[in-house]
Amino acid sequence: HTVRKAISMLVNEGYLYTEHGKGTYCKDRSMKRNDSRNIAVLTTYISEYIFPKVIQGIDAVLSEKGYSILLKNTDNDVQKKAVYLEALLGKNIEGLIIEPTKSALYSNNLRFYEALDNHHIPYVFIHGCYQQLEGKSQVVLDDYEGMYLVVQYLAGLGHRNIAGIFKADDIQGINRHRGYAKALAEAGIAYNPDNVIWFHTEDREKKPYSMLEALLDKGAEIDAIAC
Repeated sequence: HTVRKAISMLVNEGYLYTEHGKGTYCKDRSMKRNDSRNIAVLTTYISEYIFPKVIQGIDAVLSEKGYSILLKNTDNDVQKKAVYLEALLGKNIEGLIIEPTKSALYSNNLRFYEALDNHHIPYVFIHGCYQQLEGKSQVVLDDYEGMYLVVQYLAGLGHRNIAGIFKADDIQGINRHRGYAKALAEAGIAYNPDNVIWFHTEDREKKPYSMLEALLDKGAEIDAIAC
């Protein structure tokens, strides 16, 4: 246990690097990161939702500037994210673009970000950021204001029973729920927790649909959905 911890510390400090499934090796300290022209990109998904377009945009800019993209897909899995971050510390990269994994939860991977700082490898968060790292560079949407405007618009059309569907383990879902609640309050609509559906990464493909179906089967008078 002591040896494993010592090796982990040396990896984080940049003296060693780990290749998953192969072993741990001494790093060539003469390696210069500032001329590799490699940028790593970590996203939760590659082929779903908005991510194909996001990745295309990143690749277009990097290619234009003469950089190569090293792409990793975490499936919003915390352990997979840790494996990739540890592996990237041993790669010759100039920087990272990172979409945080389960950003609403407390991150247990802070040691990797501290190691990136120690190695002077810059990184930028997209779509969200961990609460412990809010001071770091990030490019995000205003999920709070976006959902506020959505519900405000629905209320303006006369809808009074507005259901909400939100993701519980990503910060985007938390902020959207805040905007939802604020818009209801300003429209004079009582917040009904029975009309709010929360889901997680693991049940995202089934729970929102099945919970909404159950609400309607029970006769819930829902006339609009914000999601």
